[in-house]
Amino acid sequence: MKVWIATAGLVLLAVLAGLALPVKAYMGLVAALVLLACVPILFMFQIGNPFWGFALLVVTAVTFPLEFRGPSGVMMGSSFPLVTLLCGIWLLKIITIDRSEGLDRDRSVYAIVTFMGVAVLAFASGQYPWFPWDPAPLPAQVAELALFLLSGCLFLATAHQLNGFAQLRWLTWMFLAAGTLVCGMQVLSVQIGIVKWAIRPVSVGSLFWTWLVAVSFGQALFNSRLSPWVRLGMLGITAMVFYHGLIQVRSWASGWIPALIALGVILALRLPRTTIGLGLVSIPLGLFLMTQFSEFFMADEEYSLMTRQEAWRVMWQLIERSPVLGLGPANYYYYTENVPLLGWYVRFISHNNYEDLLAQTGFLGLIAFCWVAFEILWLAWRVYLRAPAGFAQAYVVGGIGGIVGSLASGMLGDWIIPFYYNAGIIGFRSSLLFWVFTGTLLALKRIISAQEAATSGLTHFSRIRDRKLVQVA
Repeated sequence: MKVWIATAGLVLLAVLAGLALPVKAYMGLVAALVLLACVPILFMFQIGNPFWGFALLVVTAVTFPLEFRGPSGVMMGSSFPLVTLLCGIWLLKIITIDRSEGLDRDRSVYAIVTFMGVAVLAFASGQYPWFPWDPAPLPAQVAELALFLLSGCLFLATAHQLNGFAQLRWLTWMFLAAGTLVCGMQVLSVQIGIVKWAIRPVSVGSLFWTWLVAVSFGQALFNSRLSPWVRLGMLGITAMVFYHGLIQVRSWASGWIPALIALGVILALRLPRTTIGLGLVSIPLGLFLMTQFSEFFMADEEYSLMTRQEAWRVMWQLIERSPVLGLGPANYYYYTENVPLLGWYVRFISHNNYEDLLAQTGFLGLIAFCWVAFEILWLAWRVYLRAPAGFAQAYVVGGIGGIVGSLASGMLGDWIIPFYYNAGIIGFRSSLLFWVFTGTLLALKRIISAQEAATSGLTHFSRIRDRKLVQVA
């Protein structure tokens, strides 16, 4: 009886809320309640089988990010709270259940933890009044700090919870399937109903295209165990990305330059002499046709390039006030309106991840991030030298290409760690791919090490057995 009374009360409350609230606010409340109801289910499932949480994250980030307006009208997506939940569950798990495991002692882990620590110090430093002007609102500072911390934590959580080749295969094919779907809809310009929310150019960022090329092209060139038709399909995905980037949205450099760099890196690993030869031949040709290329690809970006260069120059006037730890997460955006840009006093952003890091976390934060980038690349190379032929080797090669392309994308925008006032929280939908796939490289190193240890143990056991048999004989 009590259950029926409680149910009737909830239904009545829902009806009253529907009558009292605007439609958008009511639907937002319903969505929030549904998400809250899913939390305990996901929590219990994630404790026992963490892989599916990361699979859900990647697929929903690519195909259906459930974008909505949060507090103060800020655009948010499901990726941000889902990553928070997955990382929180992992931290709770290693604190309460898996205390003995701890973190992997790879140098990339130390670099990530150091970078996260510097971000916290930069946040504390940002509370100091470096200028007589108001900084960014505290919620914006906290949100930007969360983007820093969740990025690093996502790398660690992925690295320590995926534990088999089968899981990496599933994650790869699910990402490629979801990415192909979204890429196809972009190419066909499908804007019907709910589909348009999955392919909004505002949130389908540079790293989506970069990693889609890196993963598909890596499998096509290095995974000889795939059938020729499947490998041809992988090349088709790569071709579709570049058709979209070079033909349909060619003026958006972030959509094809990082992906092209990723492709070049993978090609260099597969055919080093051919790639170097093509590069040497293309240099004089590129110099000869530079004007035509610039007009074709960058005709609509000349003003953007000019303002970015001027913004980088002006930013130094702010950075020099606190060069060690920066001005704090998100703060520089509010300070820029007091420094003239081309004679105008307006708020502006750097459109450069490294400039953002320097402004927000100082040289200490930029150096820490460079350490992270170096260690992740070095980790990928070490795993590449040990990876067995087939899927694993192709996966690592795709990872190397994706890392280099992602680092290049940082020169074109805040794609690796979104800036709150530019790509924003919804930009995390794309940037999380960098942290997930680099985290899986550490997971792959752990998987390979475990297999090598098991093989070594079996070999040692066989030798002891053979010696005993010889003695008996």
